[in-house]
Amino acid sequence: MTDRNIIVAKISEDVLHYGILPWLPCKCLSRFKSVSRKWNHLISHDLGFMQKQSCHGSPVSFGFVYKRPHGIILFPVDIPGELNICMPKSFFPTLPDGTIYNNILALVGHLLLVVLMKSNSKLYYVWNLATKVGHTIPIISDSQCLGLALDASTTTTTAGYKLVNLVLGRWADSEEYLFHVCSSATGRWTVSDHKLTIKDTLAFHGQIHPLSTKRVIYWDRTPYLLWFDVEKDVTGYMSLPTINEGGGVHSQKLGVTYDEEILTVIRLLTNRAITIWMMAKEGGWVRKHQIHLIDNIPMKILGDVYVSNINQIHLLSFHGGDRVYLHIRFDNTLILCCYNMTTGEITKINQFVGLLQVSCPSMLLNHNSLVRSN
Repeated sequence: MTDRNIIVAKISEDVLHYGILPWLPCKCLSRFKSVSRKWNHLISHDLGFMQKQSCHGSPVSFGFVYKRPHGIILFPVDIPGELNICMPKSFFPTLPDGTIYNNILALVGHLLLVVLMKSNSKLYYVWNLATKVGHTIPIISDSQCLGLALDASTTTTTAGYKLVNLVLGRWADSEEYLFHVCSSATGRWTVSDHKLTIKDTLAFHGQIHPLSTKRVIYWDRTPYLLWFDVEKDVTGYMSLPTINEGGGVHSQKLGVTYDEEILTVIRLLTNRAITIWMMAKEGGWVRKHQIHLIDNIPMKILGDVYVSNINQIHLLSFHGGDRVYLHIRFDNTLILCCYNMTTGEITKINQFVGLLQVSCPSMLLNHNSLVRSN
């Protein structure tokens, strides 16, 4: 065979840079930075690369975000046998004197939505973890239903986003929902032409803050799930999984899988069982798991503490895979635990002591695209 008959397959530079490399873990990428100055800039500074990478997480690149009065901490979830790199504190904004963190409302991709408090006044702030640039948001009357989503106009040089605030009006036999929208492009609030009217009286079982995803924001108004698609500028609602699960629903959390962005609902029932539901591709909810672990937590995890009250258990949103994360709270202590549904093993990840609030309902942060090894 002569050289003329040899066919060499080439991968285009765009596919390599934005379709293949973003899937690699941070440890591998740090080795490729020395290939050339161009690759070093791509991996370290290119916003388009960071945005692609933030869509392809793996459990090793995840951590939980917690709020303290004067700062935000990220605690990485360590997987045995894998290397986890901690998030440098410099990724979070340093507050001026007299300003404290009041709440974490949303964390979508590399955008963090927080409420700050200064002189008894609230300030709403969106911080870009990748560029370390933030913007103050015009004041709104109530932030309990405020969600964040990435704007469809996002480019490689700007990180556009939209904020949507759900405004509720009640009548005797119905509820009307209005949507106030603020775009990073305009910096001002407008009232959407869309509104929802639901004729059932809703009983609230779920999280206060909405579930913010890359394009759609969801609000739990049991037995319905309300949504607003910022890209298509449409809204609607759907039914949540049945609440008649035998033991009754004590609490539930919305979530989304980190790979395919499939909606999930994880529930703690009054009989102390845990159920996990996922949205099927053809629509409708399917119950994937039922777990009985609350009464079988090993003593080596709890020590002398006995989980006597179901209110001590706080489930974290389910993001796919075979692991369920939960908090056990007692006195001034918070224990973060992980349950492996494949092996049945329960592991204590860490024990936090002192004032520490978990306010963002979907607390997993993919920091694979944010941690850079110099």
